[in-house]
Amino acid sequence: MTGNTGNTGNTGNTGNTGNAGNVVFSSNGVLPDRVELPFLEQDAVKLNTRTFALDPIMPTGVPVELKDLPDVTAPVWSPGDWDSTWRAWLVVDEFSKTSWRSKIKIKPWDPKKLSVELQQLVEAAEDERPDALGQIVAQASDYTDIGAYFMRLLRITPTNHRATCALIDVAGLVGTLAVMHFKEHPGGRRLPRPRPNQYRPALMPPIPVPGHPSFPNGHATQSMLLALLILEAMPPAVADKWRPQLITLAGTIGRNREIAGVHFASDSRAGRELAWKVTEILIDQKQKCTVLAEILAAARAEWPVPSAP
Repeated sequence: MTGNTGNTGNTGNTGNTGNAGNVVFSSNGVLPDRVELPFLEQDAVKLNTRTFALDPIMPTGVPVELKDLPDVTAPVWSPGDWDSTWRAWLVVDEFSKTSWRSKIKIKPWDPKKLSVELQQLVEAAEDERPDALGQIVAQASDYTDIGAYFMRLLRITPTNHRATCALIDVAGLVGTLAVMHFKEHPGGRRLPRPRPNQYRPALMPPIPVPGHPSFPNGHATQSMLLALLILEAMPPAVADKWRPQLITLAGTIGRNREIAGVHFASDSRAGRELAWKVTEILIDQKQKCTVLAEILAAARAEWPVPSAP
């Protein structure tokens, strides 16, 4: 039919039949000439500094094995090759093998003070929440939010204080392990503690309430643990100057969770106590937390001893 004559324009596509050679034949293992695989051999080229074109060294090119690098020794994995988060898991592994579960005891909350603590949270929501709201939201996600505040306070980055910043992951992950254990086993024959808003829905926390028990305060634990580990990495003279700021920041982060209505004051106190006792175990040489010892040694090199005036 003459109506089909318009299809004759497609005859130009017949040139594509040459691509049929790219078909993979599974029977003989033939691969297409263009696939997403690393290239191992290319024709050698040189840079023409006059035209900045890549010109073949020879008309046909000389094969270059790109998989073979000149004068490169066999690679060796070093501690510095670890991503800090994954290496922190090694610290968690070492800490989990210590006697921390039997060694650490934290003071449980006093049920008789429930009404007093709830009233304190109501007053904090009324009086302090508007001013603290920005920090409450910014610190709500996970331990990296906590770490960001310490980095800004100390004016450090993973570039110039890599090992010190790695302590953020250590405090976050080890702190999580210890906190979750005591949330389920608070001690003193206590059952896991409900959240304040379960007692007083009118507290209306402005952030999502975590789906785990209230006691102890995880943010208080992680932030204080981080402060203590950073102080451990600093020379004594430097640590003496930074201690008030670091401890105060850790206390503020824990307090913000109370103002938000997701923790009691006694949760925060227990978190701070837990952080101190976890730190004692982590830096105790008898406990053999060797990975943390290596991180702390590297962090100490980032905080040189100040010269005498």
